[in-house]
Amino acid sequence: MIKVIYHAALKRNAHDVKGIRNTAIKHQEGMTIKNISEILGLDEVGLVILNGTLTRENAIVKDGDCVEMHPFVGGG
Repeated sequence: MIKVIYHAALKRNAHDVKGIRNTAIKHQEGMTIKNISEILGLDEVGLVILNGTLTRENAIVKDGDCVEMHPFVGGG
């Protein structure tokens, strides 16, 4: 299983759409961060932390990993 933690605005979206704020998904061989975002229906992911390290959407995840997803940050 892969633990997924939502931060900031993604918490609201995850709660509204999935009824959850943190979740676990079944690991599949070759799974990437982008695959996880697609499975969970999250289009607005900005920063992703994999096991405490900033990573890119093409990073491959392993069983037991922890993925933290943060929304884009904007200002003006």
